[in-house]
Amino acid sequence: MSPAYKILGMSVQPHVLAIGTLLATGAGVYLGTGKNEDQNKAESKEPVKQGESEVDVEKLLNQFLESETEKK
Repeated sequence: MSPAYKILGMSVQPHVLAIGTLLATGAGVYLGTGKNEDQNKAESKEPVKQGESEVDVEKLLNQFLESETEKK
């Protein structure tokens, strides 16, 4: 028989502890990342504004590089 841990006076096999740890971690992640229905309804009603949220990456990168070369 393989070695076992004594937890609250009971013998617990290591593989049972491993399975319990995986299940508890999975349940915690599932419950922690779930959204309420109220949030889902509020998010679905708002229209997406693509024109305002676009960012010109090239322009920002050039500005950053220029500011860094000026500092040196």
